[in-house]
Amino acid sequence: MRTHRTLTLAGIGALLGAAAWACGSSTTAYNQGDDGGGSTTNTGASSSTSGNGSTSSGYGGGVTGNNTGNNTGNNTGTNTGNSTGTPTNTGTGVATSTGPASTGTGTTVASGSGCGTPPVACSATAVTGAVTTSACFYNGGTGKGGGYTFNYGDNSGGACPGSTSCVNPANLCTTGATVAHGTSYTCYGNGFGVNLYQTSGGGDAGAVTSTAAGLTWALTGTVPPNGVQISITAPSGPCSSANNGCCVQVTTTLTSGTSTTTPWSSFKPYCYLADAGGGFTPTDGLNQIQFQALSGTTTQTYDYCVTTLTY
Repeated sequence: MRTHRTLTLAGIGALLGAAAWACGSSTTAYNQGDDGGGSTTNTGASSSTSGNGSTSSGYGGGVTGNNTGNNTGNNTGTNTGNSTGTPTNTGTGVATSTGPASTGTGTTVASGSGCGTPPVACSATAVTGAVTTSACFYNGGTGKGGGYTFNYGDNSGGACPGSTSCVNPANLCTTGATVAHGTSYTCYGNGFGVNLYQTSGGGDAGAVTSTAAGLTWALTGTVPPNGVQISITAPSGPCSSANNGCCVQVTTTLTSGTSTTTPWSSFKPYCYLADAGGGFTPTDGLNQIQFQALSGTTTQTYDYCVTTLTY
């Protein structure tokens, strides 16, 4: 998924700075180009920076594994010696996923902890009607796919202290804070995403082909005051992970609980740029959906749930 300077998803700071409100890892929240809409895939701890300037971990991204090794040896003699050793590296993980701002694999986590790799504890306020998940796994229903959730943001490596995000294991509810983007839009925002192509074991079940006119969504609770960037990725076409996905920015004042349908044609590559072209075609398929809180000129907090999600 990048936005302001920025999608995970899974940089473009200077470009996004000029672009102003970019996506995930770029200038704007989910700067899909630079901010987190990246087509960079990392396995293991599953952190990636991509287009949207976002890094994500989780149940929507992240392979976990162990590296162990032993080195033993003896050195004898005045100037001569023998050294022997046998290093071994072993690791296990589940299938990886790619996204605009994040990539990774998902595995189940203990209920009540958090989603991500490593899990990020989350205590977002769960509102009535929140879309549910089970141990960070989202089941969209027949023909609507499913997959693990994950969080991502602009604070990779401590670049934006105070910028936080998380997602509850039992629902699509998130809480966190965005910090001032600054003149370079280094801090574009943060958010969470959900994969649609995974099995509960982390396998690839294939993309979802939408028969709807667009993405219908509603956010309920303390919604991001600076707006959101909604990003999607497809396995092919202009909105593919390799192209950093596609996004749309909603910077008008959000109303808690209000359902909105965003036409598929509104999702564009580098949506934070005035000349964003292309567009999503349902036949390209859906792999992932992300919601990113956009940063502004001051620190802001949010605590909301996705209460409507149809596609």
